[in-house]
Amino acid sequence: MEAPAWSELQQCYRRYLTDHPPITIPGRKTGPGLGSCYLSASDRSLVGVLKAPWKIHNPPLAALLGTSRARITEAVHEANRILDALGHPIPRSAITVTTADLLAAIAGHTLIPDEPAKNSK
Repeated sequence: MEAPAWSELQQCYRRYLTDHPPITIPGRKTGPGLGSCYLSASDRSLVGVLKAPWKIHNPPLAALLGTSRARITEAVHEANRILDALGHPIPRSAITVTTADLLAAIAGHTLIPDEPAKNSK
């Protein structure tokens, strides 16, 4: 997807969230184990767009965005619902991504490790 089309989709996604706010029950938490990092509308739609075509498992996406697997699951459900409502269903694919390295390879990048590798003697 080209940058202008992605920007337009993001605007439509945010407008949909504004027009259709979630229903909340007073005094009730959103759910246990959802992680400490709340994902922006852009991150949630990105998760939805990435998850379906490459069958990406939740741990690489959680690591990429610094959140929990439960938060990723929540974002995927929301994004699928909203993107379908906006007329932008996400196509499915046979490729399965199980690691952050594989996700980076698909995007044409390599991951730089946090710590230098230690040489064993």
